[in-house]
Amino acid sequence: MSIDWPQIILVSYSVILDQENESILAAVTNQVKHGCTAVLMGAFAATAPDDQIDYMFRERFGLQWRIRECTTRVVCLWRKVSQTMLSRIGLVLMFMADAVFLYLQKRRCMLIQRVATHTLPSQELDTGS
Repeated sequence: MSIDWPQIILVSYSVILDQENESILAAVTNQVKHGCTAVLMGAFAATAPDDQIDYMFRERFGLQWRIRECTTRVVCLWRKVSQTMLSRIGLVLMFMADAVFLYLQKRRCMLIQRVATHTLPSQELDTGS
């Protein structure tokens, strides 16, 4: 049995930026430099200070990305819930998502979605049933 290196690392919390977790961030950085893809998602962008995100991109990954702006959007997952779905219990139909827009010095944009800050339980929404 062989052990393969990871192809994708999901980073969902900003604690990876804390000093006591320096070795974890160094390991993630090393894996990315060897072809792995790191995805910053979930609560990461919502909890990481903007200056630490900028610092991580610049110093760890050698990227010229900077935070341009933060915004909030309403995300609707379903307009109507299908009656044929096996399980609809706990389905969140709509949530508020924060997003961080990044830029390069060449003015190219990229998006990191922040964690949902407000969820609305399915019973509070018109499900069309």
